[in-house]
Amino acid sequence: MPSKPKVLFEGNDQMQHQVQHQVQEKAPIITQPTKKPSVLFGTAQELLPKSTTPKVLADGVLRQRIPCRIDDLQAQNPSTKIDILTSALRIIHSVNLDDPHFEDIVRFGEDLQVEHGQMSGTELNIANNEQIAHGQETLNRVLKIIKQLDPEKVFDHEQPSTLKKLAGLIAPKASPSKVFGEYYPQLLTCVEQLKQHEHTLMTASTALSTIKPRYTQLMNETMGYIIAAHFMADYIRRTPMGKALQEHYNAQANALENRATSLLNTQTTLTIGHHTHDVLAEHLNMLKVTTNNVLHEDLPLFYTAYTTALTAKQPNTSAFASLRRIYLKLIEHLNGEKT
Repeated sequence: MPSKPKVLFEGNDQMQHQVQHQVQEKAPIITQPTKKPSVLFGTAQELLPKSTTPKVLADGVLRQRIPCRIDDLQAQNPSTKIDILTSALRIIHSVNLDDPHFEDIVRFGEDLQVEHGQMSGTELNIANNEQIAHGQETLNRVLKIIKQLDPEKVFDHEQPSTLKKLAGLIAPKASPSKVFGEYYPQLLTCVEQLKQHEHTLMTASTALSTIKPRYTQLMNETMGYIIAAHFMADYIRRTPMGKALQEHYNAQANALENRATSLLNTQTTLTIGHHTHDVLAEHLNMLKVTTNNVLHEDLPLFYTAYTTALTAKQPNTSAFASLRRIYLKLIEHLNGEKT
């Protein structure tokens, strides 16, 4: 059986009765709610339609919005894509021309120009990268070394003429093994340098590939801002705003026209930069492909064919023909064009 609760003074029934009476007086009285809430928690409610009336700013001034529809923009720019016109319409509805500080107009399209500057800076750093330039120089040195190992010059499979015999007596020709032993260590040094440049080329190429899609997007976004600026400036010029506000709106129109001119210059620079980007990307890709082919395909084959020709006791016409074919392919890759 449960034990009785302990009390401080057992046996004093009068004191216990007084304590219980005081607790009951101080305890809040809990009653059941007499009315249910109008909307239960979690009940889905229908969204109210968005108001089309002008919003009131913090100081109580009504914000004037320029009336504009997609058809109005399409009438002025019939050849422009619909997604660019939609972007321009969104820009027009987001600009606050009643701001006394002109903040929306001063920064009109500024983020696009900042991003374009960052893209141009990245491309300029890649174009002026000393390691990439050094990689090109290394490939040129490899080409010069390989030309010194031309099988036609190093190996003499034909009977020498009398003139060649006389020249050999005056200045003896170095043996193929000696020629290979002189130039191959230089070639190995270049190979180690090319391996380091290969990583640099890969990093630069990846950076360029991320920039490329932004050119088209930035040109479209810039066009949207230009269309919006011209529409708003034209609306202000031909619509009376009242004497008190006309000077303020005229100043906004002037600022919009200046920003449109600046953005038009940016769009021209973007078009030129897009072509420059393609040229730089093609140059990097050529260096990357050439370096990859020379390191991982041409030089190993060239070394194997050359050492086979050096160790052959008798002149082997087929082996020499194979070496000559590999040599010409290596020269072709290093020149970046067919020979």
